[in-house]
Amino acid sequence: KSILADGKSSPFTETPDEMVRRVCRELGGKKHVIVINDEAHHCYHRKPDADGEKLTGDERREAKKRDEEGRVWISGIEAVKTKIGVKAIYDLSATPFFLRGSGWPEGTLFPWVVSDFSLIDSIEAGIVKVPRVPVADNSMLGEQPTYRDLWLRIRDGLPKKGRKTDAVSGDPKLPAELEGALSIFRNDDGHGGWLHRPNTILVDSEQLESGEAMSKEFKQAAAREIDEFKAEYRLRFPGRDADKLTDEDLLREVMNTVGKAGAGWANRSSAW
Repeated sequence: KSILADGKSSPFTETPDEMVRRVCRELGGKKHVIVINDEAHHCYHRKPDADGEKLTGDERREAKKRDEEGRVWISGIEAVKTKIGVKAIYDLSATPFFLRGSGWPEGTLFPWVVSDFSLIDSIEAGIVKVPRVPVADNSMLGEQPTYRDLWLRIRDGLPKKGRKTDAVSGDPKLPAELEGALSIFRNDDGHGGWLHRPNTILVDSEQLESGEAMSKEFKQAAAREIDEFKAEYRLRFPGRDADKLTDEDLLREVMNTVGKAGAGWANRSSAW
């Protein structure tokens, strides 16, 4: 692709118009859409005139990555606004404040925040899922159950991000407390084999966006749900080829139906 581009704008890169047509294709000919930004604390630029905030290597890389993601997202919304129009933008976030490395004081609320709705209120109102915490613990190390403050008990024994380590081979060696907590979400049958249908789906959002394909084993386990989704897709969008749906489309459908009554993945736990 680099050779064919010959140092010029690559014909393999989408133009803003092409991107809008692809992303907004299911909106049909609708104009002046409303944009809802989920996890909106990632949807902003770094402060342009920020002074030199001292960041460590990992912090600097994470801040640069967040700024790039925010730039791409905002430029995408601007392209949508130019092409079909944007009527309003609503930001939703459980952490509506500036993060470290943004150029703003860390923890400063966004100026456009209009409501601070607590997690407890959200749970009682049915807006968010009820957090599920492992409770089966007979060890009672100290005065509190081990799993209540699991992170505090295992963090010092875990590898540090960015630390130089020797090559690791074989199965990972997890702290005993973490092994116990994970067993509640186990996908094995306890006898050296795997459950025919897993109880837990582990989703990495970065992997989802990377374009990597779903594994063959996952497709086999979710074969019925995938077929049901394709059948519904054909009814919803006549003329479109459901067999051309990407792995990302299918995986998003799996995530979107976790816990929904009557959906293929109802009654499943989800680990994020």
